[in-house]
Amino acid sequence: MDVSAHPFHPNSSSSSLSLQPSRIIPVSSVPYASAFDVEAYAANYKGFTRVARLEFIASIFPSASKEALQLALNDVKSHTLDTVKFQSLVQKLSELGVYSDPAADQMWVENAAKLAREKLEKLDAQLKNYKSNLIKESIRMGHMDLGDHFNSCGDLQSAFKCYLRSREYCSTSKHVLDMCFNIIRVSMDLRNFSHVQSYALKAESTPDASSIPSGSSAATAPTITSPVAVESSRALVLSKLKACMGLVSLDAGKFKAAARFFLEVGPELVGRYPEVISGSDIANYTVLLALATFDRADIKSKVIDNALAKHFLELADPMLRDDVLNGFYSARYGACLDALEKLKTAFLLDMYLNPHVPHLYSLIRRRIIVQFVQPFNAVDMRKMSAALGGVNDSHTSTDETRLASLEAEIARLIEEGVVKARIDSHNKVLRINKSDERSTLFKKSLQMGQDYAKQVNFLLLRASLMRQDLFVEPPHTPAGGNFSTGEGSFDPRTRDYPFQRSDSRTERGATFDRMMA
Repeated sequence: MDVSAHPFHPNSSSSSLSLQPSRIIPVSSVPYASAFDVEAYAANYKGFTRVARLEFIASIFPSASKEALQLALNDVKSHTLDTVKFQSLVQKLSELGVYSDPAADQMWVENAAKLAREKLEKLDAQLKNYKSNLIKESIRMGHMDLGDHFNSCGDLQSAFKCYLRSREYCSTSKHVLDMCFNIIRVSMDLRNFSHVQSYALKAESTPDASSIPSGSSAATAPTITSPVAVESSRALVLSKLKACMGLVSLDAGKFKAAARFFLEVGPELVGRYPEVISGSDIANYTVLLALATFDRADIKSKVIDNALAKHFLELADPMLRDDVLNGFYSARYGACLDALEKLKTAFLLDMYLNPHVPHLYSLIRRRIIVQFVQPFNAVDMRKMSAALGGVNDSHTSTDETRLASLEAEIARLIEEGVVKARIDSHNKVLRINKSDERSTLFKKSLQMGQDYAKQVNFLLLRASLMRQDLFVEPPHTPAGGNFSTGEGSFDPRTRDYPFQRSDSRTERGATFDRMMA
């Protein structure tokens, strides 16, 4: 699966996002889409991520476009000075028939631009003063403050550069962590996952990484002295890094690696990282990725019996735990697929998960089919179709359509070697090719015995040679490059090494000749 391109490509000077329709799955045709609560969903996030997610929902969910764009516009007006984003949202709302006061909008844009310009001049002057005084900590804080200002104005590229410039002025582990987390946050907003991975690894390898990055400035961070607090803060740092690495692997299509990263995220992350991810997102990603890539034993041990995973599953929709996860493991495949169909809207409205939903659903369905037919010698495909449904929407397809789609799907699995079976198209029966385990085990045992006997013969021959003090002398190559033809040397005519004796006793040679005969 080609996942090198991402549907979002931020502008270099603003936070505007462009979409690639070929990668985006619309929600309008998905059942149960009307039950989605946009406001409750957006309450889990803040900052640029909140606005970006609301814009994404508006772009693929027409019935919720007005509500999503209005929430995004209110958030931009209340918490940022991003005039470009404000004007873009106002234009999108006007295209949907939602008109605002042009005079008030223009006044807000002028005031925001004025405030941004004045604050930029002030921060720039302060930074120049810090550099003239050669105060290392003040210079670092000046770059951090400039990065925060550019981020508030929507200029993510400039914010990234300012955070990066503070790197050479970091003098403690806390400073390095602050710098890394700011770069990770901006890189996530820019969809630059290579930088996210690099600085996540750098933050993880930072010694004594036990302080919580509470913002862009280390001066305002609380001093942690309690051992319990230190351990908790370190766990929070590692959980944030694991969550970011999980998103990087998900974007790259490395589903199994992403599932392992999300399973390492601790419960301390809940409500503590709204700039990037929420607790329900961790549950959604973990269950979908685990069902698509893990075997039954791993699903049981690493997900169902995992205390960390249980904590996140309690925050998600109960159907995800009861019907999807437990239904899959308990072989209630019909309930599992029905629940997945009902939850498909929530998965598609996630901007990180949306491009991968069809492929993940296909992988889960393939695993269900394989597990369904595994215990049987023959399966009635009519009953199987009624239990699983077709590959298309089961709410609109007829029984014959579902049966035909299921037959075509099983045929593809047989061609790929995933399912070893034959299809009786006339009687609609799937006949499983069961291997004779008794015969296979006998052949394997016989081959092992032959290999063992061969190795024993080699050992006996070696022991006999050592007992007779016989060895093979390596070739002698003179300086001129010609092989010596003296006694005991390599003979180019026969291309062989004659056996040499360690002494001149001929009786041992005769004994060896009789042994070889």
